[in-house]
Amino acid sequence: MFDVSPNTGGAIIYLLVVASGLLQTELTPPASGLAYLPRTWLDNTRVLMVGYVPNSDAPAQNIYILDTTLGPNQQSSNLQQFAAVATFCWNFDSSFDGKTIFFNQCTPGNPEGSSTVAAQSTLGGAPASHVFSSSTLAISAVRVFDKTDAFLLATASNSTLGVSGDHSKDGLYKIATDGSNNVIPLVLASNGLTPALNAYSQYYWSNVSRDQSLYALEEYGTSGSNATYTILYGSMNGGASHTIANISGTELEVAGWTTM
Repeated sequence: MFDVSPNTGGAIIYLLVVASGLLQTELTPPASGLAYLPRTWLDNTRVLMVGYVPNSDAPAQNIYILDTTLGPNQQSSNLQQFAAVATFCWNFDSSFDGKTIFFNQCTPGNPEGSSTVAAQSTLGGAPASHVFSSSTLAISAVRVFDKTDAFLLATASNSTLGVSGDHSKDGLYKIATDGSNNVIPLVLASNGLTPALNAYSQYYWSNVSRDQSLYALEEYGTSGSNATYTILYGSMNGGASHTIANISGTELEVAGWTTM
């Protein structure tokens, strides 16, 4: 599943069947209002989508489910709106079995930001349940990384929308999903840099090694007129981190983990 975005208007969503080479238009862009982008597969037939306003600085909003069994050339009316979210600081991920979606919302602040994380069943019926909340920690993204769903990998960043608050708690954390508000710091961001997870994939090996013992993290910021990037890794149990690479003026991103 991928999108092709024109200079104006919303993206066209395509489905490529790799085995046969079949390429079909799966979702056509609406003439007005929200357009949609695919984020990750929920299971073998459903894709999680986000809405956005074309040619606008407005943040992505809401989580939708696209069902490919409904065939090609679907319209926005075919989408199931799963959750309503409209803030500049939010993110989400799905469980391994596709039955639960975890999503966070945060409000950066001065001196400290706040955040919530919730879980909602994709099977319908039950409202979202509380996973985590904090009045001092701005959780900016969450990721599922193992089949137990006992903990989420999460970044904290008190810097959205130019907030000049306290950044001493920015970094990478593990958050318990049992509602206990248990949060385990893995590494704090250095020198005021912003922590970021893989921007290209949400599969568990994007940020965590395949044996689930190590994490990889990007940190970025500005030094003078240049953007600076650092890639580091460390234990999922916490402790010292280790820098792999850093560079200034050229973008550096985490691509994912493999087994050699």
